[in-house]
Amino acid sequence: MTRQTHLVSDEMTEELGGEFAAPPPEGWIELDTRIYTRAKVKAGLVSLANDPSAEIDLHAFYAPFEGIRLSTNRVYSPQYSNMESLRAVGRDIAAAAAALMPDDELDVLAFGCTSAAMALGTDRVASDIHKHKPGVIVTDPISSILAGLKALQATRIAVITPYIGEVNVGIAELLEACGLTLTSKGFFRIFDDNQRNRVSLDSYLAAAKTVTRDAPCDAIFISCTAMATAPVIQAIEDATGIPVVTSNQALAWNVMRLGGHAGTTDRFGRLFTV
Repeated sequence: MTRQTHLVSDEMTEELGGEFAAPPPEGWIELDTRIYTRAKVKAGLVSLANDPSAEIDLHAFYAPFEGIRLSTNRVYSPQYSNMESLRAVGRDIAAAAAALMPDDELDVLAFGCTSAAMALGTDRVASDIHKHKPGVIVTDPISSILAGLKALQATRIAVITPYIGEVNVGIAELLEACGLTLTSKGFFRIFDDNQRNRVSLDSYLAAAKTVTRDAPCDAIFISCTAMATAPVIQAIEDATGIPVVTSNQALAWNVMRLGGHAGTTDRFGRLFTV
């Protein structure tokens, strides 16, 4: 489907007045300008400074669809994270949200860190964003993962993370508190955010085989927005026959659904078909 366009009018420049409404300089020709109609979903992402994957993954997930615009800002985070540093991220969320398209409206604003959303609490994240964006719909990886698993009717979950022990414990306790049964828990020993986007497909396939070997599960959950999962989700599902839900995939899907976009694709796992 071709996006509709419309001709730019003089109304805005007339309202601004002054130099904006002035005639063009001598020798300049004003060109007719047609612009696309408003994006169906105007989304914002507050990502961590050392996250190499979230923004790239979300753009990849949105590539099959028309009418989704994603704008990004970042908050400081150290290269290596623990519970203390994850909670400290909360100091900058409100300011980062305020600076995201300040003179345009956003439909949905996503905070892009699974472990920080766990450490801070999803209510705190939403409250900080609403300080400067009171009308925007807010989501985060934790809320999106839970929504995605519910959509897939998955309650028995095999978990894969790249976290240190205390963060792994926090993620597991949160998921269990939300009524999920964790059939198996495994982690990659990659604590450097700048390396988490370089996990090989072979490693993902071996990990998926390991965490699903001893107990049946309804879904495999791969945590952390720094993990570049857009290129590997379908391959893991094809190899295991089990739905895969990842932080970035669930976040992208949930932003679409919260923004009213019902598009589906078979390129990124079963979640994007519902």
